[in-house]
Amino acid sequence: MVQLLQAVGDLGARESLRIRIKAARDRMMFRPPPVPLPRHIEAALDPASSRFRFGGGNNFRSGRGRR
Repeated sequence: MVQLLQAVGDLGARESLRIRIKAARDRMMFRPPPVPLPRHIEAALDPASSRFRFGGGNNFRSGRGRR
């Protein structure tokens, strides 16, 4: 409130108030980009390789239950 009263007559106070308003506006309008995801992610083991074996026969139905 004091800064508003000072800005009425003082050009320096008016300029500092203008810069503060512009900075607040820029923070709202121009947000920084999101943090990028890590690039080097180690591959996890394939969870399907140990549970299901599609080799032949009825092995592919194991673990599914009765339908």
